[in-house]
Amino acid sequence: MRSNGIATLLSVVALSLMCGCGPSHRAVSNEGPALAPKFSQSSYIAQGDSLALIVGTRLAVIAEDPDYLPLEIGVANKGLAQLTLTPDSFVLIDEDGSRYSMVTSGEMFREYRRVDVDRRLGEILQFMLGKFSVYTLVPSNFTPSFDFPTPLRTPVLQRYTLIHDLVYFPRPATGIRGHTFELFLNTPELELPAVVRFRVDGKVN
Repeated sequence: MRSNGIATLLSVVALSLMCGCGPSHRAVSNEGPALAPKFSQSSYIAQGDSLALIVGTRLAVIAEDPDYLPLEIGVANKGLAQLTLTPDSFVLIDEDGSRYSMVTSGEMFREYRRVDVDRRLGEILQFMLGKFSVYTLVPSNFTPSFDFPTPLRTPVLQRYTLIHDLVYFPRPATGIRGHTFELFLNTPELELPAVVRFRVDGKVN
């Protein structure tokens, strides 16, 4: 399914609202709009007064799975009374405008046997706990595994709380390494979707 002009406009508007920073502070992609600012070596952050949305790409490079794209995500509620997250809150868009919903936890549990290994290879949690040191970490488990089998599909973030999680999308038709993507976050509490534009580099950081 292709994104239309409205989705593209929302992407630009939401990114501007979320980041609140000038182009000189953003990474530059090979083509198209600027990437979101770097949060760590292989992660990106878009943030504003209401929330921060972080995407980590390290696992996408390491896993190289033929069927799935793994991403670390972080969400910090900076100013909203409440933020309710479900798997449907997240949509991935590739360079061709194709949209991808999060892979269901049941499919991942049946078909993918490396979720627990992937969890140990992530990098953004330590940076999140450093940047948002006064925030409370709320449990989140969108992708159950053998070590963490109980799903928690609806984290509710009060102000000054955050989540860190591991999510999977179908492997984009464009490929993964060297390509640019947008991750949209939309909830009933947001007037416009939050979006972070990121690139999966061709090397492991």
